[in-house]
Amino acid sequence: MNSNVFFLFFTIFCMCSLQSDACQPKMLSAPNKRIIKPPANYYLGIRTASFEIEYTGFTLEQEAAFDMAADIWASIVVSDVPITIKANYIGMPGLGGITLPNMKKNFSSAPEIEKWYVSALANSLAGYDLAPDEMDMDIHIGMDDWYYGLDGACPATKADFVSLCLHEICHGLGFVGVAKVSGSLGSFGEITAADFGISTSFPFLSMEGKSSVFDTYLRNNADQFLCDTIIFPNNSPELKIAMTTNDVYFDGANAQFVDPIKKVRIHAPTSFLLGTSMVHLNEVSYSAADTNTLMTPYYEYGVVTHAPGFITTAVLQDIGWTLNATYTSINQNDIDLTYTYVNNIFRVLSDIDVMEINVYTINGQQVLSNKNTNHIDLSNIEEKVIIVHIKSKTSKWDAVKLVHH
Repeated sequence: MNSNVFFLFFTIFCMCSLQSDACQPKMLSAPNKRIIKPPANYYLGIRTASFEIEYTGFTLEQEAAFDMAADIWASIVVSDVPITIKANYIGMPGLGGITLPNMKKNFSSAPEIEKWYVSALANSLAGYDLAPDEMDMDIHIGMDDWYYGLDGACPATKADFVSLCLHEICHGLGFVGVAKVSGSLGSFGEITAADFGISTSFPFLSMEGKSSVFDTYLRNNADQFLCDTIIFPNNSPELKIAMTTNDVYFDGANAQFVDPIKKVRIHAPTSFLLGTSMVHLNEVSYSAADTNTLMTPYYEYGVVTHAPGFITTAVLQDIGWTLNATYTSINQNDIDLTYTYVNNIFRVLSDIDVMEINVYTINGQQVLSNKNTNHIDLSNIEEKVIIVHIKSKTSKWDAVKLVHH
């Protein structure tokens, strides 16, 4: 169906809850607290997207924290079309947040046909708002036990609100699938309005059994893609088994480049939970101590995550987002970069006129910079894995490589 004639929209329930045996947040002692600050380009004031947010039930303090989360994303993704959010504070004990993104398929500039894209991404790809009278996502926030500060000084007795909002917005940007398990059957694109107890600000229409672009990258450890209907027919026992065996990975080229060891493992527990399973990173693989923990399904008190991590942004690249060049996690220009890394010296061998070499941690924090030279000394870098960006005098960020330190 050509979206120039008729648009279809649907929503998907993405829930972030607080992990513990009794559905209460896990208490962390102060020495175990971990803080991930926003990426460098946020502090530099670099913005490549904008957000328009309609608040209901929020205090000014809550709005400021939500605004900060949106502003962090505005420093990472690229879009000429404002991203619109309807944010509701519903005060439901034990609930972190619920994101219901508006989605479209078969719009004229869609990279893949018959695949659902969140409308924020679809608009960015199209270059204009495909449905200007509709919000791109509805986000509902529950619970009252939040730390609303913007400084990352979240105490060990509270959950960080900016981190929660950053997580929920990411679902609305496309870190979301349409998997479902009902009885003995697993499916993509069979979710209906009856599966949710909450209404949306935009039409909830039939998904027609179609998967999202995020879903198309999901595979098992045998390199079988879950959207391959020859192996896993839609609405089948085979697909349910594949979705509930803790054996699902995101196989996008950018994401796999960033995380070749854990292979971007997805949360797919043996008990399927709609809105949690198949739409998050695996909790065990990316625990609170990991810099890529933002998009796991559970929160812990005292943990501050104000940057999405390179795995999450690489996933967004794979589904179609263009990222701010200073945050890109893999070379987009396909430069044939050659280099040496000997005695802690990273040296560019390629015949390019290097203007700047910047070094980032895996979560996007800049730790070192060297200008007008083809090498950089990494002796004082403590991180096990770092990202090296090489900027030439003729184009932006010609190459990005992982260096295992």
